[in-house]
Amino acid sequence: LDPFDTSEPRAVAGIVPAWARTRSRAESRRCVSNLKQIGLGVVLYSQRNGERMPPWGNPIFFESLRNGFLEDRSVYRCPEGTPPEAEALGIEVEDYRTWTGGPGLSSGQIAKFGSRIPIAWDRSASWHDGSRHVLFADGHIEEIPQPAFQELLAGWQKELGLER
Repeated sequence: LDPFDTSEPRAVAGIVPAWARTRSRAESRRCVSNLKQIGLGVVLYSQRNGERMPPWGNPIFFESLRNGFLEDRSVYRCPEGTPPEAEALGIEVEDYRTWTGGPGLSSGQIAKFGSRIPIAWDRSASWHDGSRHVLFADGHIEEIPQPAFQELLAGWQKELGLER
């Protein structure tokens, strides 16, 4: 080993950013997976509650899902969001948000307005490089840049009379 060879530190320096990008992509995929599970919880809840989604609101929407449909609390935390230590300290955290207040949508309303109704989303756009993961009524997830996300919510807020 040559003590004056500087190629090794450069190689290590190149690995660190690549590892960080890989980790970020993996956490982003876990976030999408969490939202898909929340979407499945909504379907189960709806099937047992007269084809109506859980009532809107933080935290009642998510509490409705936890009670017999989707009990794993880790699903409600974005891997890029709140640190896992919060749970160890007994702090209840939901890193996803939904509309605030009002009854959940019925299957008829969803059929009328289509599948583009946002159901749940990341609490912060800073976790995904200025974008948010959004769960839609048909169960698909999209990563939407913050400005477009704000427009999306404003449109549905006006159309459905929901608050955020």
